[in-house]
Amino acid sequence: MSQSLTSENRTALDLAAQALGGAQIEAIQKLDSDRKLVLRCTAATEPHNLIVRQLLPNNDDQRAQQEAPFFNEWAGLAFLTAIGHSCAPRLYASNRAAYLLVLEDLDDRPPLMNALQKGDAQEAEDGLAQFLALLGQIEIGISRGVRLLNLVRWGPSSRCMRAA
Repeated sequence: MSQSLTSENRTALDLAAQALGGAQIEAIQKLDSDRKLVLRCTAATEPHNLIVRQLLPNNDDQRAQQEAPFFNEWAGLAFLTAIGHSCAPRLYASNRAAYLLVLEDLDDRPPLMNALQKGDAQEAEDGLAQFLALLGQIEIGISRGVRLLNLVRWGPSSRCMRAA
């Protein structure tokens, strides 16, 4: 795919390589996205399978609209990665100034919305059950992460730790 890369794609790959400490990265597939550059990539070193995503606002108004969701996603992925939770792709690296994320590639997984809109009640029920189980795992992970944060911040004898 390297021959069909635009300068925008090459810049994103260069930023991703820098964020990963200079790893050699090659884009193998451009994925559809209306507001972001999304590239499925391989790297010469671990991790080998990556997704490189970069927010691409066209103007200052779009940047203002998209900035908060980008930083919310970055913070959420950074937190879940830091506490070792596997409910979302791991955040391997980022360049917040360039609105760039380097993520674990989870392969192709159909969105829950597909199952809900198909009209197959069993598939919809199974998808919702998986989604709710994942939400429960996230809540448990967040609770553990908050307890760890409180332990680091206030020490083991704090009121926050006894209540948790």
